[in-house]
Amino acid sequence: MSDREIRLLERRAKEGGQTEATALLRARVRAGLVPQERVDLAARLGDPVARECCTSSDRARLDWSKHEDRVEAFRGLDHSVVVGLVCDWADGALCAWKAVHPDDSRPRLAVEATRAWLLNPSINAMDTVRTASKAAALAAKDAKGPAWSAAWAARAVARVVRNVSGAAVWAVWAARAAGNAGAVGAGAVLEHQRLDVIRALLTPEDPT
Repeated sequence: MSDREIRLLERRAKEGGQTEATALLRARVRAGLVPQERVDLAARLGDPVARECCTSSDRARLDWSKHEDRVEAFRGLDHSVVVGLVCDWADGALCAWKAVHPDDSRPRLAVEATRAWLLNPSINAMDTVRTASKAAALAAKDAKGPAWSAAWAARAVARVVRNVSGAAVWAVWAARAAGNAGAVGAGAVLEHQRLDVIRALLTPEDPT
């Protein structure tokens, strides 16, 4: 399928509903822009369009509230995409820390160090991530409640650089911190995370 045909399907999907979105996703899979394995993971996470295009409808649905299911979903994404997701989620968690410890920047610096590594994954950047991660852990020892969750989440987001399983842990701590600090509960934050992961799974790969 040509780029022009896919662009036409993209316009139709924006203006239409699930039928048009399904046609677009199938075209992207055929063109090699979205791997079928990622579509199957998105389907197991509950995306209705992906369910129309999946090849493994008999597989168990993934429950985003369960650690092992979050790990499996993250494994369908490139490491850099996972790091980017957890850094994006940091903002909602860090507000819980800032509300109680406005002058302590240790958790924020751990997230910033992780973003810097994402842009330039060098040895020096990794060393900075390790140092900032340890500082965020020390900050967590002096905190309680949502602020503790936020600081420990910042430490965990730095660990995602080395271990994707850390992203699954981080997601829960971030949700607890953001949910307790804001007007919505942790469950609503986790749902937002689930939708973010589905979008990442179904985003076309860069052909370059």
